[in-house]
Amino acid sequence: MATLEIGPSGNPVVEDDSDKVYGAAGTNPFNLSQGALAALGGSGNVQAAVELATALSSPEEKGIDSDLAALLYFTKMGELASKPGATLLGSAAGAGTAPAAYLMQESKAERDRKAKIGPLALQLATTLGKQGSVKKTAFTDTKTNAIEYYTPKEFNALSPEKLKTIVPYTRPERSTIKSTAVGTLAKYLTPEDAKKFVLGQGLPESSSNFQDVVNKFIAPNEGMIGKNITSGGVFLEVFPLAKRGEVINLQISPSKSAGKPRFSLYVEKRLPQIAKAGTTYNTTAREVIPRVQEALNLLKTGKVETGAFADLTLGLKKMFIQAFGLKDGKVQGLENLEATSNYLAPKMRAVGSGSTSDMEFRAYQKSVLSISNTPKSNYISLYAFKKMSENAVKLNQKEMELLTNDEVDSAAAVNKELNKIDSGIFEKYTGSRDDPEEFKSWHDKLPDGAVIINNNLFSDDDSPYVIKGWGQ
Repeated sequence: MATLEIGPSGNPVVEDDSDKVYGAAGTNPFNLSQGALAALGGSGNVQAAVELATALSSPEEKGIDSDLAALLYFTKMGELASKPGATLLGSAAGAGTAPAAYLMQESKAERDRKAKIGPLALQLATTLGKQGSVKKTAFTDTKTNAIEYYTPKEFNALSPEKLKTIVPYTRPERSTIKSTAVGTLAKYLTPEDAKKFVLGQGLPESSSNFQDVVNKFIAPNEGMIGKNITSGGVFLEVFPLAKRGEVINLQISPSKSAGKPRFSLYVEKRLPQIAKAGTTYNTTAREVIPRVQEALNLLKTGKVETGAFADLTLGLKKMFIQAFGLKDGKVQGLENLEATSNYLAPKMRAVGSGSTSDMEFRAYQKSVLSISNTPKSNYISLYAFKKMSENAVKLNQKEMELLTNDEVDSAAAVNKELNKIDSGIFEKYTGSRDDPEEFKSWHDKLPDGAVIINNNLFSDDDSPYVIKGWGQ
C-alpha cells in the first residue's frame, strides 16, 4: 500500500506502507500466507481494511511543532533564571527538560496510535471477507459419486453435459439401532407360544436370527412353562431392537423394575448361614470324624472291654501300673476311649447355648461314649454320631453348591436334590428274604464295621443291631 505526500520541494513523495508491521507480534498483513489471505477475502480486502483502520484509529499524525518546543524551552529557562543564585548557563541547561518531555510524549502517542491499527485492520478484514464471500452449494456427480461445490455463478457456467450428471447432494440417513423404553418380562413358553411371542414383538419370521431368538423362550421341561426367566438372581426383560423402524432382534437383559425373585431373596439370607455352619462342619470333617473312627476301630477288635466293672476298676488299674511300672494294652485302650469321650462330650451341646454343667457333661458322655457302657453300646453310639456328622457335612456342601448354581431357581429344585442324599444311619436290607444269594451279595458290599438293623436276618444273633466284622 502506498500514500502520496507533498515533500519540501513541492513534489509528490510516495510513502510505501507495504513493509510496515502492526501489533505486538510485528505482523505485516501483506506477508500472510495465501490461505490466510483467502480467509480474509484476499489482498485487496486486506489493503482496504488497513486503510480504514488507519483512518479510524486516531487523528492523522501532526508531526513535531518546533515553535511550541522553543516556547517551552525559553519559558522554562526564564523560570529557572528568576530563582536566587541562578546563572545564565545553568538556566539554559536546565530548560532543556521541557521540550524533551514534550517530544517523548508525542513519540509515545504516535506509537500507541500505530499499535492499534493492526488488530483493528484484522477485525475489519475478517468482517469484510465474510460479507464478500459467496456460499457454495453441494452437488453429487452421479457418475463418480464425488461431492462437488459450486457458486451460483460457477453453476450457471457448467456445460449442458455436466448438468445432466449432477444432482443436489443429500446427506445419508443415519441408521441407528433403537430399543423400546419399556420391556416385557421374559417367560418360558411352549415352542408354539414362543414363536407367537417373538412374532408379536415385531421380529419377522424371515429374519436370519428368528429361530435362535425363539429357542431362548422355549422351556427346558414342562415344569418350567409359564415361569419367569431369571439369570444371576434377577428377572429378565425383553426389548425389541429396531433399525429404520423395523425390528431386527430381541434384547434380553436384567429387569431394573421387576425386583428380585423370592428365591433370590431366600438365597441371599441362606448362604451366610450355610457358610457359617460350613466352618464348623469343616472342623468336624478334619478332626472329629477321624478321631471317632479311631475309637470305632479300637472297640471293634473286642480287645478293650468297657462296662460298669471296667469303669470301677480303671482307677485302681492305673494306680498299679504306675506303682509297679506295668504295661497293660487294655488299660491304654480304655484311656484312649476316655480321652475321646472327654473330647466329644462338649461338642454334643448346641453352639451358643452357654456353659455345660457337670451333670450335662456326664449325660453327653453317656450318650456318645462312656467307659461304663458296654463295648457294643459304645460302638453303636459312636457309629451313629459319625454317620450323622458325615451326613450333615454332605448336606451342607450340597446345599452350598445348589444355591450358587444359576440353573437352580427354586427351593423345590434344591430340596429335590438334597433328598437324593442318603441320610440313613444304620444299614437296612430291603431285598427278598427268600433269596439267600441276594442277601449275601448285599451284605458283602457293606463296609467293614457297618451297623445293620437285624430284624431277624441273622439266626445266630438276636440283638437288634449286628456289627459287620465285630471282634476282628
